[in-house]
Amino acid sequence: MRTMHLPTALLLATIVALVVGCAAGIQLAAGGIEDPGQRLFNGYTKPNVKCFYCHNGDGRGSGKGPDLAPDVAKMPDEAILAVIDKGTAFMPGFGDRLNDQEQKQILGWLRSAFGGPAGEAKEVEAEEVDAAPAEAPAEAPAGEAAEETPAE
Repeated sequence: MRTMHLPTALLLATIVALVVGCAAGIQLAAGGIEDPGQRLFNGYTKPNVKCFYCHNGDGRGSGKGPDLAPDVAKMPDEAILAVIDKGTAFMPGFGDRLNDQEQKQILGWLRSAFGGPAGEAKEVEAEEVDAAPAEAPAEAPAGEAAEETPAE
């Protein structure tokens, strides 16, 4: 059995760490994007707004940031807007780079891509989003059967 020398092993570990750590998201091709929110998300409308870099151009995540689908599907609009505006412990806020209309355009695209609850909600601080557990589904009113969610 052949063993690696320490310098070779360290070099290999460093290369692997760099490749994994630098797995930035991929910007979608501009020609295929019609939604203004998705154009913003992919950095075409404002070059200093590059959501795709961490979340991939489709919002499904990369080595730098998470898949947005699970969180968007369960978060109310106001909570998502708070995250876009103020950021979280792991994400910068974009309130200084995006006006309210642009933030709502991104929200609209996220909703069209991943669904979820719309409408007004209580104000949520960005820090709460990182630590908040998923909400339990509401119980059906008496006499109505609750919808069952298929098992994953």
